[in-house]
Amino acid sequence: MSHAGTSADEPEAIAICAWCATPIPSKDTGVPGNGAPAPASTQGTSVSHGICGHCAAEMNVFPIESLMHFDRKRFDELPFGVIEVDGDGRIILYNQWEEELAGLHRSQVLGRLFFSEVAPCTGVAEFEGRFRAMVASRRPGREELDFVFQFPGSKRLVSIILSWAPAWNRGFILVRVAG
Repeated sequence: MSHAGTSADEPEAIAICAWCATPIPSKDTGVPGNGAPAPASTQGTSVSHGICGHCAAEMNVFPIESLMHFDRKRFDELPFGVIEVDGDGRIILYNQWEEELAGLHRSQVLGRLFFSEVAPCTGVAEFEGRFRAMVASRRPGREELDFVFQFPGSKRLVSIILSWAPAWNRGFILVRVAG
């Protein structure tokens, strides 16, 4: 299927919310992103990431329309950490806010296993266990928790949102400093 402004040779673009893992409405189709089923396969499809209107409103981030079609570079502008992982926990995306919090440049973490190689303090049932349970369920999921990250020389209490989108074999670990 080709949309205005794309050629038949270009992959169809879809967008998913980094916060809740639901499809985001398309400006071209007006299809709502309110939990609609994801495509069975993303082969031949380019996946973009953003924040749906519902989640943007929950975070009091405005204007909502500007968040609907974020690309990876725009994630660097968000005031919280975004770590995108596959079903094995391998890091696909790591934004600038998270780089600054963790003190690790994305070049040091992309392609590595989050729970064992990058943040081994998260390899506990409370954190990794919840993520693994979402992956095993084969259903979209979202979990919230507070967690203490162990950084060299310091500890930091953070609020975490884990989300899982099985249709894309992708999940997000969203990090905000608590308090």
